[in-house]
Amino acid sequence: MAIPKERIGLFILGGAILLAAISSNKQLDRKSLDYLPEATGVVIFSSEDESKKAIQEINSIRKAYGKPPINYSSKAYNLAVARAKDMNEYRYYDHTNPKTKTCADTMKFDYGFTSSDYLAENINTYVNTGGGAALSVQTMSDSIKGWMNSRGHRYNLLFDMHVAGAVGCDGNKCVFLGLNAEKFGEGCHTAKEGNEYWDTAKPQSGEIVR
Repeated sequence: MAIPKERIGLFILGGAILLAAISSNKQLDRKSLDYLPEATGVVIFSSEDESKKAIQEINSIRKAYGKPPINYSSKAYNLAVARAKDMNEYRYYDHTNPKTKTCADTMKFDYGFTSSDYLAENINTYVNTGGGAALSVQTMSDSIKGWMNSRGHRYNLLFDMHVAGAVGCDGNKCVFLGLNAEKFGEGCHTAKEGNEYWDTAKPQSGEIVR
């Protein structure tokens, strides 16, 4: 089943991107990132075991909203980690690398996915608002909680047609990838485009409004 034209924009998950403040644990809107330094002392522990636990947590949330469970995907985990590393290596925070123009949809072939596999992406980073340089350890669960408070990210976590997924992190960035065959996640787009879409989008089919 193809996604109707009016829903093609749903894979752009930049709307209200979560930026979790280390010192105060408050959420910041994306515009704040232009004025706040990214945390250099943040570690988000990432492993396949931790990612499996994250998918279990996501499935518990999905069950609570009447959504089917998704399977854990090692391939999606490896790609998610690669996406987080790419953002740190090239020093950007977006769904598309502004220098290489690559994204999850172009990188997927290097991780065992085919042209009929689509991966919708959530991204998360942490910013230091306390001015301190102390090491702060965050978790995948922190990212999931933040994504659930953001409309576009929540829609992706709860997307009915996802069959598998994973959360992978590097440094201060985490990525969730939901695997589906519905062209949800097709192409390379920016968080700005996602913000613009979700700011005006009408309630979507299957969307959980909070």
